[in-house]
Amino acid sequence: MMNEKKHSSSAFQTTISLLLFWLLMSALLILLVSWLISGQHLAAYLVFNGLLFLVILFFAVMVLVSLFTFFRIWYNKTVPKQMLQCTKASLNWIYPLLKIAGKLMKKDKDDVRKAFTLLNNRLMMSESKKYKGQDILLLTPHCLQKAHCSIKVTNDIELCQECGVCNVGDLKYLQRTYGVRCDVVTGGTLARRRIKEKKPKLIIAVACERDLVSGLMDIKNIPVYAIINDRPEGPCYNTVVQKEEVENTIKHFMTR
Repeated sequence: MMNEKKHSSSAFQTTISLLLFWLLMSALLILLVSWLISGQHLAAYLVFNGLLFLVILFFAVMVLVSLFTFFRIWYNKTVPKQMLQCTKASLNWIYPLLKIAGKLMKKDKDDVRKAFTLLNNRLMMSESKKYKGQDILLLTPHCLQKAHCSIKVTNDIELCQECGVCNVGDLKYLQRTYGVRCDVVTGGTLARRRIKEKKPKLIIAVACERDLVSGLMDIKNIPVYAIINDRPEGPCYNTVVQKEEVENTIKHFMTR
């Protein structure tokens, strides 16, 4: 994917550094709790510290599994199904931890968000599940449309005249060509309403890093592939997405 390739090298390094940070912290906490257990003789202290030790150990194992999975899928290696499922299940609590580590390591917020979306996307790409065109919902922000355009397509993308000035015409073409459903939305509330109405089995979402992460955290039962848009004129204004990247993503997930 073109845009992912542009962001992927730095995002990969960020993801690895943040996960390694928590693995190191886990190891230090395990040593600390082990020392506390060895120095306490009261049963209450032993039980409490023993439970704390098990919790931290479980956390360390989950981080280690996520690191191993990410390395394997990054280098196009096979990953045991159980590890994939374990890493996917842990995504909801991995992001808050990445945020904390990012603050402590003074990482840019968008770099941390890129790292999380990259991890999500790589996990999705490693699965072999395919979907029919009508089961795929392409969600895009209204800022892809040029601000001066008099035709507002947030209610119906078919209103687009495909003049070629912005990407909305490309999205209309993809909808017509592949039979996917496409909605241009003004924000998270409308996006959630469209998801509830259309009940897709897969969402391909185009947005900025902040909105993508917010969507990934909110949507629990539907897989979401996240595509970061380009913002040559600043946030939320005349943004751009590569048609080839969206089309290649649709092709990857569609049944042949």
